[in-house]
Amino acid sequence: MNVTNDPTTDLIRGSGTGDENLERLILTMTPELAAGAFAFFCVPEADLARFSPSDIKVMVREAEGVTLVLACDVAARYELSITDRFACITLQVHSSLQAVGLTAVVASQLAMAGISANVVAGYYHDYIYVAEADGLRAVELLACLKPDAIDKYHGGGF
Repeated sequence: MNVTNDPTTDLIRGSGTGDENLERLILTMTPELAAGAFAFFCVPEADLARFSPSDIKVMVREAEGVTLVLACDVAARYELSITDRFACITLQVHSSLQAVGLTAVVASQLAMAGISANVVAGYYHDYIYVAEADGLRAVELLACLKPDAIDKYHGGGF
């Protein structure tokens, strides 16, 4: 099987692409706020079939059930009760799955501002879910990140 990094020609990928240089990742990263709000749910494995795969933003199988992240308008169509609403920030930089420190620096920057960060790694990008009310402020904080933030976190036992 010939596996390439061209997303238009193949569907199966192995890890190993993307940038691993933390300084370059921070310099070139652009945080992008997704439209709409999202919510987290845990459903039994047996109930998973009722959800269209195209409606699921994130799915994680856990011992307690299947965690789903759905857009709030999608969750409403499924008549799910939404308790917390989240904004989704995409880190627009192709980081390697082997890159060390990017999400730690991002989460630490947000934590210092009192913003909880729920991080999900995708093949090409990392996604940060923050309380909906914190979405714009989180994007502004992350847009101001500079490589000197690395030293600040390293010095703090990072």
